[in-house]
Amino acid sequence: MAGSITVRQLLNHRSGLNDYLNENTASTDAWSNDPSHIWTFDEILNGYVLAPNFAPDASWSYSNTNFVLAGVLIEDLTGQPWQEVVREKVIAPLGLSHTFVYPFETPGEQPLAHVFADLLGTGGVQDVQGLGFPDEGFFSLATSAGCLITTPEDLTKFMERVFGGHLLQPATLAEMQTDYMQNSDNGLYGLGTASFPILPNFDNWGHDGDLIYKSVALYFPSENMSLAVQQNDGRNHDPSDPATPSHDVYDVFATLLLAYLNYAPISAIGEVELETGFSVYPNPVTETLHLVLDKKWDPSSPLEVVLTDMSGKMVSRQLVKNDTEKIDTGNLPSGIYQVRVGSYATKVVVIK
Repeated sequence: MAGSITVRQLLNHRSGLNDYLNENTASTDAWSNDPSHIWTFDEILNGYVLAPNFAPDASWSYSNTNFVLAGVLIEDLTGQPWQEVVREKVIAPLGLSHTFVYPFETPGEQPLAHVFADLLGTGGVQDVQGLGFPDEGFFSLATSAGCLITTPEDLTKFMERVFGGHLLQPATLAEMQTDYMQNSDNGLYGLGTASFPILPNFDNWGHDGDLIYKSVALYFPSENMSLAVQQNDGRNHDPSDPATPSHDVYDVFATLLLAYLNYAPISAIGEVELETGFSVYPNPVTETLHLVLDKKWDPSSPLEVVLTDMSGKMVSRQLVKNDTEKIDTGNLPSGIYQVRVGSYATKVVVIK
């Protein structure tokens, strides 16, 4: 019927539904007036969702209301509380032993990092749990849109299991990753998952989240690698404001990712033809990459240095004439490239 919303539109954030958390301050005002109150689906949906932002499928806008309705659907279809289904179908099978749905589940004996936030509105931060401030109500207000608490270890395991093809049927995973639309940050949003524009031709899938605690976790198919970073400071880094943290979760994530790409160990592939490895600098590089062989080599045995992009396409090649060589990268677009000399290879990042 006209105006109806599909499950696909909920997961793809093309429903047009108003975001009750970020677009209606009445919800957070109600929480601050009674921070220990445990919220229900009915209270949220009937009291704090404003008029739609647009007609279904007419545009894209992230809305936590979509995931609240996804929780309602789980309960309607299974007859169980949504958090029990998530534990039965996802948390337990994947062995996520440090993940729980708060406040509907409790951490038990495992430690829970306190979160720091500007409760007083002064620009500083206070220890929320240390002050005895009830946090259960706020997480219940997020409910199926974001009240899971976990660790970086569990997040990396979750990303690898899901996007590495170990949890979903191949056709289901393919739908998640191909039925996407471009979002407002020039990234891609599939069905409940995002791909971020980190570097050209560097596929990634995952999500981020911010509910005072902050998390970002991505899986990189070409590397079969997951990376997750979490933060228990509710502030974001603002270079113009010295009162904010010097780094935030996104800065740390970018630094760790570049460290991984820059310092991936040189590996021998196939039959070794070169009796030594090599190093490259600077990495990341803009105009000129310097290649240094670890040991002297016999000039009578010509060697070739080959650069390929992440798809395997060769972008440059030249003979190694000396123990040190300069490789021109000035004409290459930003991205990740493989440098190969003989049977040895490593990765470099080109940034413009």
